[in-house]
Amino acid sequence: MLVHDVLFHKSEKPLRTAVLMSFDGGLIKEIGLISDISQHIDVCTEIFSYNNNSNLATAEAYYSAMQSGDYEKMGSYLHNDVKYSDPRWPLTGKDRVWPIARSFSAAVKQLKTVGKFS
Repeated sequence: MLVHDVLFHKSEKPLRTAVLMSFDGGLIKEIGLISDISQHIDVCTEIFSYNNNSNLATAEAYYSAMQSGDYEKMGSYLHNDVKYSDPRWPLTGKDRVWPIARSFSAAVKQLKTVGKFS
């Protein structure tokens, strides 16, 4: 899990968001967003047992590619059957998730990682 402060281009206040990811074969299989901070402790408690640094490195590389605008590299980290879990846009499949990820990247002015757990 990564915790980010996301500052959008037309905003002065960052939104703190936790991003949960599951992996399959070293690729991101599921991306889940939690913007309700009250849920973070329960989620952190649940995932501390995984302790997989290679998955954390993949998650960090994905967001690094996002921040640099390297959309091809960003897409290379997504599993073909990736699932994006957000109450507003529940999507499945790389062909549906990748465009949302690219548009999110374009809307973000700054993304600062403020916590990470594996």
